Amino acid sequence: MTVTVTPAAGAALSGVLVQEDDFFVTLRDAANNVRVVRRTPGMKVVRTDPLQAHHELLDRISDKNIHDLLAYLETLK
Repeated sequence: MTVTVTPAAGAALSGVLVQEDDFFVTLRDAANNVRVVRRTPGMKVVRTDPLQAHHELLDRISDKNIHDLLAYLETLK
C-alpha cells in the first residue's frame, strides 16, 4: 500500500506505508529511507491500495459463489 502525506505547511512525502496509527505515519520513500511523520491538524493522508477492488469483492461474494467457482474449475482438469 502506498501513502502520500501532505502536511498543512510543507512538501508532500510519498512512499510505501509501513505503519499508521493515531499519532504517527511511518513510510519508506523511493530512496529506501524510513520516514516517521507526526500527525498534526490539517495534515492530509491519502492511502492507495492496489488490491482494494479484491477486498471489496470478498465482501460481496458469498460462500456459495466461491464453492460454485471452485467446482467449475475442477471440471476443467
